[in-house]
Amino acid sequence: METILQDLLPNNSSSPIVQVLLATYNGEKYLEEFLESLLAQVGVRIHLITSDDGSSDSTLKILGHYAHKFHDFTQLEGPKKEPSANFFFLLRHADSEFVALADQDDIWLPKHLLNSLNRLSELSGLPALSYSSVLEFDSDHPTHSTMLWPSKSPYDSIQSRLLENSARGCTVVINRNALILINMYEPKHAVMHDWWIYILISVSGVTKFGLDPEVKYRIHDNNVIGKSPKFGIKTKRFWNNFTRSSWASIDQMEELFGFYQWSLTSQNKHRIGSLIRDVRSSLLGGKLHLVVAPHRLRVKLIDELAFRLALLNPRLKRKGKGSTVIFIYTRLRRFIAMFTFYIYSFPTRYRNYVAIKITHKSDEITEVEIRDSLKSSKKIAVVALFPRPEILPSVQRLLNSLTAADYDVLTVMNQSSMANEWARDISGKRISIITRLNIGRDFGAYRSGFKFLKSIGCLEQSEKLLFANDSVYYGPKSERFVEEMLTNDDVWLSMFVNYQFHTHAQSFFQIFDKSIFSKPKFESFWNHYYPSDLRHRAINLGEVELSSTCLQLGNSPVAFVTAERILSDVSFENFTQDEKFGIWSNHGLAFLNSGLATDSNTKFLMKRQYLENNVTHHQGLLASRVLGAPLKLDIFQTGQVTPEGIQHSLRALEVENPEIEKILRVMTLKGTHASKKGFQRLWSNYGYV
Repeated sequence: METILQDLLPNNSSSPIVQVLLATYNGEKYLEEFLESLLAQVGVRIHLITSDDGSSDSTLKILGHYAHKFHDFTQLEGPKKEPSANFFFLLRHADSEFVALADQDDIWLPKHLLNSLNRLSELSGLPALSYSSVLEFDSDHPTHSTMLWPSKSPYDSIQSRLLENSARGCTVVINRNALILINMYEPKHAVMHDWWIYILISVSGVTKFGLDPEVKYRIHDNNVIGKSPKFGIKTKRFWNNFTRSSWASIDQMEELFGFYQWSLTSQNKHRIGSLIRDVRSSLLGGKLHLVVAPHRLRVKLIDELAFRLALLNPRLKRKGKGSTVIFIYTRLRRFIAMFTFYIYSFPTRYRNYVAIKITHKSDEITEVEIRDSLKSSKKIAVVALFPRPEILPSVQRLLNSLTAADYDVLTVMNQSSMANEWARDISGKRISIITRLNIGRDFGAYRSGFKFLKSIGCLEQSEKLLFANDSVYYGPKSERFVEEMLTNDDVWLSMFVNYQFHTHAQSFFQIFDKSIFSKPKFESFWNHYYPSDLRHRAINLGEVELSSTCLQLGNSPVAFVTAERILSDVSFENFTQDEKFGIWSNHGLAFLNSGLATDSNTKFLMKRQYLENNVTHHQGLLASRVLGAPLKLDIFQTGQVTPEGIQHSLRALEVENPEIEKILRVMTLKGTHASKKGFQRLWSNYGYV
């Protein structure tokens, strides 16, 4: 990946600007040495912002002497509280693309900022933080040797980051997105500013560590942190932790989680919530789990052992249900869901088994119309259809888009009462039709289509193989959207890529290059696929497993619809209220109606969801309105949208009112997730229905 600057360049007008935040207080002894190291930074222009907490020595005089030597200089009067408050004060006055934290008594090596910016350039998009190891030294005692800290890459688990700070503030450099996130809230229980920032960006964004030291960290008697405490002090800290009902690090974690949980990934939200619950639980529950957990929580072994012993403190708990009760409840609930659904779905499983394994009716097809051009086509689309009222115009638009892009289409029609009518209506010059029993949902139809094409030798000539189905609604604007998508020449292109639980291309529209679909492993997947009618099996063993097969072949799906594509489109000006509702709905209406749901936060959350959620549900309205992407027919069932929001997006897709009324009835027929009751609601929570 390209970096900011590859070589040691002089500081010129093309060099990036870094705002360096320097908190000072009676720092005359070492300040000049630090400022000289700051001037020696290569490849960057420095805007130095200082905040003094009431120095009574020559600190301000020294700063005044150096002010004109930087690209820009700002002097502020600090809050006069303590170092962390001074740094949070400085952060509120920063506004650059890159911001670095600095201590008045350290020495920066010449490439510290340049290396940091190069690391940040690899982490664009989300809030990002760069930090490095330091060389600890004691200039007052030259005989003392320097020591590298940390001596190895910090443990990468969220638990270890929450319970020990591995980022010295004097090495921290952040991007603008991280700055915006930090400045949303001023903490009351932050142990230190650098630890709070490190945790926040770790759990809400991305961090990058440089093992080679970039800062010389001075050890002296006035250090707030960094000086290794004596054994007696460590023992006292341990005893205090063992006897108190609260730790500063736990209070810090709870405060951060309380305000910033909306910005966390789903995984990190679960991890932090579980850690807080376990630390505050009874010994019999999660606390014992933490004591014997296999992952490391602290860098030094003695600190690790002391921390685990301190966890045994019986006072360190919160009143209410312990994690043991929660553990039993969640497991029992899942068992009930699995058992009752198995009983409920047994007839379906039995019918599938007979049709697939005994009578082989799932493999039977009827050739209605096979065009000669199909056998020599360079681009073939397999389109799975289940004829039903109201959606024929959508299907015709999809087929028009495919044939306009020179695709020969094989429609695999699952039998229904409208199959013959649809066969007449969609018949066209480049459209072939086969029918089959309605077994195995869309992936069952894909399987029949693939095996049919293989049997008549069509895939030998084809360079592209496309799979699509009628589970999404194509408006007039969607025809142009699909035609644009088909101009891409990626090896594996998907309209949407889902990262919610597994990385997988969503099955309703994806395209494979010959280098993928000609592989024996790809063909083997379809030969062995079991076309179940059960939704969760069709998704996990069909959609997810096909993507897994392609990933094993060394390919990654390219998403055509992305957050960046939406936000950069000329049609995007702002979010509608329904689109905000879809993006924020997982956090509840309290978040949507709070001051947190600003446009910048909504964009941040939108990008986050593209990395971890099913965005066709959360942001389907937005993708349709701005880009013309088709709209999921089951979008209303997820409870992430309103009927009014669907109407607005359908109009943006250029659908006329009579058709809007018809399709809205189809979408809202089964209600929302919230309207489900009893076992249906329970099964839906686990993705069975």
